[in-house]
Amino acid sequence: MSVPADDAPPGRSRRERKAQAWRGRSCENCNVPLQGPFCHRCGQPEKTPIRDLLSLSTDAVDYLFDVDARLWKTLRDLFLRPGRLTEAYLRGKRMSFVRPLRVYLVLSALLFVVVSSMSDMDGLKVSADGDVIVADETESEGWEHGTRGREHGSAAIPQTTPDGTEDGTTAAGADATATPDDAGAATGAKGTAAAAGRARTRIEVGMGDEPVKLTFFGDRPWHPTDNPLRFEALPEFVHVWLNDTVGVIQANIGLVRKDPKRLGHAFLRVLPQSLFVLLPVFALLLKIVLAWKRRLYMEHLMVAIHSHTFIYMGILVTIGLSWVAERWPAGWTNPWWMLMGLAIAWIPVNLFLTQKRVYRQSWWGAQLTYLVIGTLYLCLVGFTAFGALVASLVSL
Repeated sequence: MSVPADDAPPGRSRRERKAQAWRGRSCENCNVPLQGPFCHRCGQPEKTPIRDLLSLSTDAVDYLFDVDARLWKTLRDLFLRPGRLTEAYLRGKRMSFVRPLRVYLVLSALLFVVVSSMSDMDGLKVSADGDVIVADETESEGWEHGTRGREHGSAAIPQTTPDGTEDGTTAAGADATATPDDAGAATGAKGTAAAAGRARTRIEVGMGDEPVKLTFFGDRPWHPTDNPLRFEALPEFVHVWLNDTVGVIQANIGLVRKDPKRLGHAFLRVLPQSLFVLLPVFALLLKIVLAWKRRLYMEHLMVAIHSHTFIYMGILVTIGLSWVAERWPAGWTNPWWMLMGLAIAWIPVNLFLTQKRVYRQSWWGAQLTYLVIGTLYLCLVGFTAFGALVASLVSL
């Protein structure tokens, strides 16, 4: 007869006693004597959610620490032991580590939260030529005051007098100091100065308000009806959708020129999904380049997931080291910049060693394959970033 959990030897820990709580019990669903924490006939777990809150909270803590133990082991092997985690997972050792997709999603979400919180886009402005510039707080404040002054018609911009010289007095000040005999001349000068001020305003900020014109083929700008974007091999409904999308992008480019940080925030929102789509594409690239290895596609996908997870982890470590280095006391020796450089250099080295270990390649073969895969991967990243940029323009 099985020993009940309450009569278990006192030398066991609380977690071990809870793990053996199924002994001497029967399944509440099919009344079969349990041989483990799950019923071998119907699969129902021995633990029921209908319990007191204290018991549920202790189970949650146990689960959390159990995941943390596996998580640290996963991150350690992934960062410090190139290729061993992937190799162990492909051999069937899966329960000792966190699932590859789960740790990828956690680290990618953490990375983009950190990047978004550190991205200061409030200083982005558009110059008179429509170029995006980065202004500090003083310039940004002056820009805002200058724009606000121009909007209210004040003399934030020096006004031009009839003789071509600049007059720094305001229109209100001119009215206050003018005599009745000079009223007509002052009125004329004020009108000329106001016209010059409006012209200067158009020169300084009006160029950024000009309609955006997109040109794809030839010299004629795109137009939805007069000069639409068309490809002979595509059906008509694709042409309609394509030109509607181009129209949305053209309108949103005008909004971006007025407020560039909107595009930055939209790009950071779209980029994680775009990089996630890159995973199966990169796995297909590995399948093609390493075709003679005769590996399954899912094996290449595991390599892609672990590689991207390590890249995100390396970027997070680099950001953390740079954050510490920037705040290190000035009079002390600062080793953090050197550590940051080593962390950056470790990223390509780790990826190379992972590829060599998982695919069982020689040194020369691994270097040649790594060069080909790296070049094609950079092209994929470029196309992915461009696609994310276009998607962010559409989603503004």
